[in-house]
Amino acid sequence: MRGKLNIFQKTMLLWAGMHPYNAVHAVIINSPPDRERLLRSIRGFIEMNGPGMLSILEDGKTVEFKRGGPAPDVEFIEGAGNPGQKVAQEMQRQINLPFEGKTFMPLRFFVVEGRGFFYLGVTYFHAVSDAVSIIGFIRAIVDSYKKGEVLVWEVKPYTRGLTIRKTVKMRYLFNWLYDLPAHIRQLRRLFRPEYEDDKDMENGFVLFRIGCSDFKRLRDTARAWKVTVNDLFIAILMKAVAPLAGRRWDQVRRREIAVKSIVDIRRDLDIVDAGTMGLFLGAFSVSHDSPESTDLRRLVSEIHLQTEIIKERKLYLGTIMELALSFFLLKRFFAERKEKFYSKYYPHWGGITNINMDSLWGNDAGEGSPVDYIRAVSTGPVVPVVFSITTVNDQVSVGVSYRKAAFSEDAVGGIVSRFSGEISGL
Repeated sequence: MRGKLNIFQKTMLLWAGMHPYNAVHAVIINSPPDRERLLRSIRGFIEMNGPGMLSILEDGKTVEFKRGGPAPDVEFIEGAGNPGQKVAQEMQRQINLPFEGKTFMPLRFFVVEGRGFFYLGVTYFHAVSDAVSIIGFIRAIVDSYKKGEVLVWEVKPYTRGLTIRKTVKMRYLFNWLYDLPAHIRQLRRLFRPEYEDDKDMENGFVLFRIGCSDFKRLRDTARAWKVTVNDLFIAILMKAVAPLAGRRWDQVRRREIAVKSIVDIRRDLDIVDAGTMGLFLGAFSVSHDSPESTDLRRLVSEIHLQTEIIKERKLYLGTIMELALSFFLLKRFFAERKEKFYSKYYPHWGGITNINMDSLWGNDAGEGSPVDYIRAVSTGPVVPVVFSITTVNDQVSVGVSYRKAAFSEDAVGGIVSRFSGEISGL
């Protein structure tokens, strides 16, 4: 199957040329691993359903999927006394590990074994898929393993491309154009994170949890304050990173801190089949000049005012235009300085990708949602830290990937501590 890359995929392919741009998911399976059965399930599933080997042609715009090729490797890792820590270590390794060659399987698998359970991990080349289709893909493999038979769940790589004319209704395009001058003014007020070396994009990774009682309190607080849970996460992340941006008070103009949030836009594009493997993501950013000294309720209310306008006017669909413009500039004018482009012209201090697994995996008895699901994603050149927030069965795992050139391990520990402390203090 041959087709065109869309602008999301072309951009991530460009990022992958600077540093591996991968995502990793790991799901817990509450039974001892049967290695042979697991290998048969994974390899049989891919042989029957795809996606197959990926080739990106020389023009950088065309992609081809071919069935067949070598069976995917599955690495088995002994979890010893702390399988959760082993999973986090392996996820850090995987987001920094490139997919090699011009033709390759865009998936890697690993297993971390615990006592009476194991984690199944899947690393995927992010330019071919977003999280939604990968979650469905992993569930189908888990079901195949549990039932002992390869299930039919055809993977359909999206290769038709996307154009602005086909994807964005004129009124939403007009909204974005109308808002563009204000957006540019906002960008000119944003304080830039500092990197020791712009070309060093190695990622670190840490994992922490939000317990059921804390998450219930967070949801109740969001309801009482008439904001969304994602608004609260954005506000808390802003507060957590703000102490690292203290030098902004020396600036005359650039004093605001911005955080970016990822949006699934499949519904906006009328793509409803979870088996469609592609990349359909929008994003929006919000900013504030003094989150560290602002009461949380006031801060999240001010952020909510921004996010409500963005959602009502669907300004997140402007990501398509922004990516197209930045892709053009990077290819034509910033080819030798592409690593510094985003930090200079599109400065953000953090990103959030927030997924509720219960709505994607399901809750049917016996084969319902897992009790633990962890995600990680490469930061790319856009932000220095990404919080991959995953809710399942009222528990939350937060995978934190960060650029080592921006934040030390101790600095990230401080971000996590402040983030957790704000939630505990609600």
